[in-house]
Amino acid sequence: MFNISGAPCLSASVGHERLSSKSMRLAYRYGPLAAITFTALLAHGAEPLAGTPSLKLSVAPDAVALKAGQHSVKVVYTFTNGTATTMKIKERYAHFECIPPWLTAPVMGPFPTSLDIPARGVVCWSNDAYVEPLMTRQALKDGFWPTGKLVLAQSFSVVANEYGVTDVTAKVTFGLGYPALDLTNFPAGYYDVTALKAFIDDPDERALLMRLLDFAERAPAALSNVLGICPDPRKKIPLFINSFEGVCHYNPNPEPHISMPWWMVGQKGGIGGLFAVYPHELAHYFLMTRFPSPPKWFIEGPASFFGNKVTRALGHEPSAVYQHQKLLGFAQKYIHDHCTYCFDARWPEDTGENDNPDDIHSYGYGYAYQICLELEQLCGEDFFRKVFHHMDKTSLDFTKAPGEHEKNRLLIEAFQSQTRQNLRKFFAEKGFK
Repeated sequence: MFNISGAPCLSASVGHERLSSKSMRLAYRYGPLAAITFTALLAHGAEPLAGTPSLKLSVAPDAVALKAGQHSVKVVYTFTNGTATTMKIKERYAHFECIPPWLTAPVMGPFPTSLDIPARGVVCWSNDAYVEPLMTRQALKDGFWPTGKLVLAQSFSVVANEYGVTDVTAKVTFGLGYPALDLTNFPAGYYDVTALKAFIDDPDERALLMRLLDFAERAPAALSNVLGICPDPRKKIPLFINSFEGVCHYNPNPEPHISMPWWMVGQKGGIGGLFAVYPHELAHYFLMTRFPSPPKWFIEGPASFFGNKVTRALGHEPSAVYQHQKLLGFAQKYIHDHCTYCFDARWPEDTGENDNPDDIHSYGYGYAYQICLELEQLCGEDFFRKVFHHMDKTSLDFTKAPGEHEKNRLLIEAFQSQTRQNLRKFFAEKGFK
């Protein structure tokens, strides 16, 4: 400790408190704590005359950079009492400010903070200045980081005194000092992964990413077993985890790849959706890279049907059951509403509660799932493996078909070649004319 004007320097320290609020959806992740500066202010009392003794507040260090995975920084507040009486601190409050303005945050506290600063004495008090991980994540997602500044203000309440000092306030300014939003690329088994550095450099986020990659690494073998085919083994599957929001999806452009938003990867509870959605998108990758431009119904229905088999095979039965029941519910709505668009090239938008209210998540999505289920029940468990092997061997090419009707006819004939069941009649009953 140090000494000012010959007065003793007292020290007080408390365990750190996480100053956060559920209303502040900001994430702490890969950041540096940029500057910590504290200024003593007379918040409510009458302004003293020039030269009037007062209570002053300073802090060390006054500049800090948050590193990846850093949640807090220890700071030391130094109270300097220039008066002839003991100043007593009873409690403190905290709130966040932003430069530029970004969020309105409530005041947190009071936090009991009992300190006596003797006449013309100095007291040093240490505390961990903490940024909630959710705050940093939200700041990155909203684009507030890396240029914005997050300011933690702590106000210490002073017991009534003859000098009129009521509060002193200290402000800590956090800034992001490492390239959290830069992309990094690395191989991972079956995959070529592209992710934000924020998802790699922070230990907590990296653990969540590894959970996804562990599951994703087991999925291709399980899906190959279901389909009887696999993508080109010489090429890794491009997997992009470079956004906070959005939906998990397969995209053929600029090259076939799968994109997974971080909100889905980063779920710490209720993550069943992750283990159902990812195999669905992987099924898209397997089938669409091998048989591009298939009939409309044979895009989403089979992806859910085969993806659900993978979800179950990898031990996530509750997720598989939920998806199965949900999709069959969609199928029943399709039938109940006398829909007829399953074999059309374009589907109408839904009016019910669906994952997304657009054409690919219509009731036909569930109806196509039910068609796959009934085909397997009718023709046997190995039916689709035989069909895909046949399609691959004969180089079935939907891209050369002149329209949706011809695509459907080519697919149905491929189906028919692998069974003695009358599938032409089956599809006529399902609505294909």
